[in-house]
Amino acid sequence: MAVIDLDTMCRQVEERYQLYKPIKMTEAAYASYLFRLVELERKIIEQDGWDEPALRACIFWLKKKVEEVPEEAETLIQQLELEARQIGTVGYSRLFYGSQKGNREKVRLLLRQLGSRMDEHNQLQLYGTHRISLSIAPHSQFLEELAACVKRGYPSGLLVDADEGTSKREIQMVHQLRHYIDRQNLFYIRANYTGETDYDKLLSYARLERQKLIYRDTARFHNRMSRSQVAAVSKKYKKNQVAKQANAKVKTANGLSEFIIHVETGEFISQWNQLRTQDGLPVFIEQAGAVTGIRHQLIDSSVSSYDLKGRSGKEIADTESFNYDSGFLDWLPWRRRHERYDMKPGGQEKLDSDIRKRAKKEWPFPKRYREIYWSEKSIFRQIKKS
Repeated sequence: MAVIDLDTMCRQVEERYQLYKPIKMTEAAYASYLFRLVELERKIIEQDGWDEPALRACIFWLKKKVEEVPEEAETLIQQLELEARQIGTVGYSRLFYGSQKGNREKVRLLLRQLGSRMDEHNQLQLYGTHRISLSIAPHSQFLEELAACVKRGYPSGLLVDADEGTSKREIQMVHQLRHYIDRQNLFYIRANYTGETDYDKLLSYARLERQKLIYRDTARFHNRMSRSQVAAVSKKYKKNQVAKQANAKVKTANGLSEFIIHVETGEFISQWNQLRTQDGLPVFIEQAGAVTGIRHQLIDSSVSSYDLKGRSGKEIADTESFNYDSGFLDWLPWRRRHERYDMKPGGQEKLDSDIRKRAKKEWPFPKRYREIYWSEKSIFRQIKKS
């Protein structure tokens, strides 16, 4: 195989992306700029797995910026290199949108970049060079595009053997990726907004970001009870008694990101409050009572590490989950996309982790249930009482 010298590679990059030296850039600086683009091309295409159209979208942006401020060329390239490995950033989004890979291939690439693997306890673990950016907002355009990409790439839903060319492991990883988006959503609200409770912070987010929150979805699956309680409620139903609602569901305006609020404390209910790293540490980093980061170590996925018959198990069972489909109009019999992408995977397909499956077994959802909290006003009324 012929060895291509550096000058030739620089000229090839220059021709491939139709580059030219900005008027205010010296010859030496331009040569250094081309060399850095050779390195960037190798990282983005050879190491990260993107195609040339994806990189072209980024270089088109970079070229315009360098023409404006040529002295910032190195800084801009460093920014692009950093963002290219932070999923959901502007830089990563340019790659994602610009790529001509198919929808399923984009999802597979994202999973590979995260280093996605299913462990012996059916827990998705992330080992990769890439991370979900701490800057992604629950209503971000990237999350909307990712959800759309999943639906286009897996048209029959996240169901085992539903689409040709997929495996159970792949479908399971796509399903559990939602939970890591949940982790980011919780962090984003807790770290970036002020308030006495998580719910106060969520309302602050909605107000500042001009996001209308949705309260109309039922929270039945997030108000689980012990098996004995469910049996008792079923008997009492004959006397017009139903399960008491303790948690309310609140969703972003696009119907994708959701939060479960304990109506007496105003705090988020989530498995991420209970899960621990393999070192036994909480997932969220706190300083002086404020959430400041996420521990990206592997999750302790052993069922024996958690009290699944107690409070931990109930919160894990009641947890939120990001939705690939909004569920709007899902009552139409020919639609049912929310059911196929967000409900059945963790239900009849049994694609959840062993921890969640055991927690849901210990804490089934009530068959006899009535929604009480349908608005901000009704939740605040209960919080004030408590």
